[in-house]
Amino acid sequence: WPRPNRPKSQFSNQGRLAPAQAALHISAMSRWTLGDIPWDRFDPSKVDADLLAVAKAASLVERNGGDYATYLCNVFSDDPEMQEAARAWGQEEIQHGMALGRWARMADPAYDFDGAFERFAQVIRLPLDAADSVRGSRAGELVARCMVEVGTSSYYTALAEKAEEPVLDQLEQSLAKRGIRFMLAEVKGPVMDRLSTTDLGRRLQDRVFLSTHDAFTRVAAA
Repeated sequence: WPRPNRPKSQFSNQGRLAPAQAALHISAMSRWTLGDIPWDRFDPSKVDADLLAVAKAASLVERNGGDYATYLCNVFSDDPEMQEAARAWGQEEIQHGMALGRWARMADPAYDFDGAFERFAQVIRLPLDAADSVRGSRAGELVARCMVEVGTSSYYTALAEKAEEPVLDQLEQSLAKRGIRFMLAEVKGPVMDRLSTTDLGRRLQDRVFLSTHDAFTRVAAA
């Protein structure tokens, strides 16, 4: 993982995009505001009660992104670039929660988003005083974070496919797209040959790379 005293270029001396810089690049590509959402298209007649409950729960988890970012900054206390990436990610998560919370209030005017989040934060407490990853290592922390984000993207995709209310539909699609872009790297030989014959391989044909360097280069050029 890049150390603070490495060259300040966005590329390491091998010409590879540093992981923290890649995260910042992805974050910069996904800048958006609540004003980008077409709130005037909201249709209360198409609100599904079950999806409303799901959206309320998701809004609280996402709104808590600031604490997750603080925890990650503690874990990577000697890595300012990783900390910057974590803070940018945390702000994005908070904005996701604010957007979902706003939609939930439109769907249910009695919903007290601020009060619900205050109660949520009192119960769901992260180890903000931890200096090391509670998952045993920094690598384990990042793998866990990736798995959560893969699940989150799938979660929003499923909601978008189910939602009929137009604002929620667009919001969920937007969050799903901003969550992750799935790429495969270090795929070679018989694995590549077998993958190319599957439906997954055909869907990912422009997102499968022989090396991690090639994958990061594609991200940087996007």
